[in-house]
Amino acid sequence: MAIEKLYKFHNFITKEECDYFISQIPLQESYDVDSWDHRIFPISEDNWETKHLSHIITRVQSFLKEKINVSVDLLRCQLQIWPIGSKSNLHVHYNPSTPDDNFGDWNCSLYLNDDFEGGEFIMEDGPSFKPEPGLLTFYNGVKDYHGLNRVESGNHRFTVLFWWELKVMNSIEK
Repeated sequence: MAIEKLYKFHNFITKEECDYFISQIPLQESYDVDSWDHRIFPISEDNWETKHLSHIITRVQSFLKEKINVSVDLLRCQLQIWPIGSKSNLHVHYNPSTPDDNFGDWNCSLYLNDDFEGGEFIMEDGPSFKPEPGLLTFYNGVKDYHGLNRVESGNHRFTVLFWWELKVMNSIEK
């Protein structure tokens, strides 16, 4: 199955901004790579711990509208830690057994660092690449199987993930 589309925007944020996001994560000595405990931090206006980071949401929304004429509504945003040994098998964000759990149509990944080995973003029948600080991607997370290779060594891999509901794409109503 061919991918619908993968948009890549280099240097969406600066290295300094990436470092600031990383500095806001309460790190632990070790992580259980089979658990999401202490690895996900929701970003929203309603979360007092991350409210000061929520400006990134409207910044990405405005950027997508300006660059590719896409209007989206946020469903969720998370700062994620991918520790050494973690990976994500190919998957899509839809589970037919729980159809009311709305994962949205499209996703953005904002990569914050590259000081690790492994951890490449992968897509079935599509591109794979090592994240770079400040890179923003936009892809259909419901249709396009995606994941990441195992983080082998170095630092943890840090990413901000966005789940969007598509309102308008290229001036065509959804």
